[in-house]
Amino acid sequence: MTSIPHYSKQDAPAELRLPGGWSLPWHRAALTVIALVALYRLWYVTQLELIADESYYFLWSKHLDWSYFSKGPGVACVIWLGTHLFGDSVFGIRFFTVALSAGTGYCLYRLGRKLFDGQVGFFALLLAVITPLFAIGSILMTIDPISMFFWAAAALAFWRAKDEQGMAFWLLAGMCVGLGMLAKYTNVVQLLCFLLFCATSPHYRKLLGGKNFWLMTLTAILCMAPVVIWNQQNDWITVQHLWHRGSLDSKWHFSFKEISNFFTGQCIAYSPLFFIGIFSAAIAGIWRLLYTEKPDPRLHFLVSLFWPLFLFYAFLSLNKSAEANWVVQCYFSGFILAVFVWRKWIRKSILLRLFAISGVVVALFMTTVLQLGAWMPTPLLKKDPMDRVRGWASLGQQVYDLQKEHGASFIIASDYGTASLVSFYHPLRPQTYIVNAEGIKNQYSFWSNYGDGFSNESAIYVTQNPNEDVPGQLKREFRKVELLKVAYTTDRGRNVKKFAFYLCRQFGGYDGEDANGEAPPNHEAEQ
Repeated sequence: MTSIPHYSKQDAPAELRLPGGWSLPWHRAALTVIALVALYRLWYVTQLELIADESYYFLWSKHLDWSYFSKGPGVACVIWLGTHLFGDSVFGIRFFTVALSAGTGYCLYRLGRKLFDGQVGFFALLLAVITPLFAIGSILMTIDPISMFFWAAAALAFWRAKDEQGMAFWLLAGMCVGLGMLAKYTNVVQLLCFLLFCATSPHYRKLLGGKNFWLMTLTAILCMAPVVIWNQQNDWITVQHLWHRGSLDSKWHFSFKEISNFFTGQCIAYSPLFFIGIFSAAIAGIWRLLYTEKPDPRLHFLVSLFWPLFLFYAFLSLNKSAEANWVVQCYFSGFILAVFVWRKWIRKSILLRLFAISGVVVALFMTTVLQLGAWMPTPLLKKDPMDRVRGWASLGQQVYDLQKEHGASFIIASDYGTASLVSFYHPLRPQTYIVNAEGIKNQYSFWSNYGDGFSNESAIYVTQNPNEDVPGQLKREFRKVELLKVAYTTDRGRNVKKFAFYLCRQFGGYDGEDANGEAPPNHEAEQ
């Protein structure tokens, strides 16, 4: 294990030196990067269609509630605010993604500077800007940009609070953790990170005996009151969903394939060399803490923020692989760790310097290719990840045209993502539905279904699985179900995804009764 040399502020230059003899103070350089990137992203978000989750969360914002089937109210509230400021548009939905990501970048720079110096903070910010998952996650309105911002703000507030006598920063840290939990429940792990830091630090262990730490914890927990009350009223459906989502309701078994998929996913999402660099820096941080007489509290803090969540999902991945973005909060401290550790290493080894340069080049290439994916297919990949943001306007128009042609009153989709996207990109923005089913499947289960108000009317059914048979529920509910067409959605003249479109005639309709007064058997779907 390569050791981390002792740090001195004199090791870092006082400002960023630019070509031509120009120089810029680190703080001003960081603000310039944040501003330029934010302006670019505000334009870029309008070049991409929504993904399924964004359109789904947009519908949540039209049905504001204390909580939702799978997540807290955070993302719905943020989208509600954005669309009330800028309208029900892609820009309105995504505006706060860019704003919150800019705030995260600033917190990243600030913490890096407070712990070490401006150079560490600035280059940690740059790493985040060119990391593939962060670059894409900073333009899509999902739970992650909200979670990341409050994770970053809580880390910055806690680092200030631990040395303060007053309660203000403790309350701020608790509020930030709590608000982050309203977007992504894994933000609760940050309380464990703070606890671990204090419990394993001789100097800060005394904080656990004071009221401020527990006031922070109580503040965070109280923020979750709406979620708890809503779940108590709905049979703890979110707990059941999360238990199933983590495969905790299935028989536990060790799978090398699943754990390898977890680490492969990290390499792809965060760039292979970046992941290796951050992971090695996190290990080096632990090594330094264990084998140094006076552990550096700054390294201690960063390591405490990285490992608990990462190890939790790595452990779950022994059974079922976790998604790459489930541990995204770890990388906030990981970027700072990587810059600080590798700044020392690359000064001592040409090979490590080449590795670091290669890591930047590879990450920048991956992110550039993804960004260009707004206008062209991503090369070298059999399955283009950017197809998630292509073709939905085409889908909405096709459904609208079929409705007009066949006089269908309403729309049913095979899944919540398709239903939400059709609703957003349909010219009339109608309410859409998923196939009626027993039990609670997703948030659509809490909203009105097509069982009310559509007697003897027809529907268009659209599915992303054209090779599958029509659900039996539709055959029972409609007099006749017939295939209209199988067609691709398109984007700039290119075929994207294949869908099947059906006409479901006369909801609740029958041909009449037989001699015994019984309804005849339901018609089968016509292929």
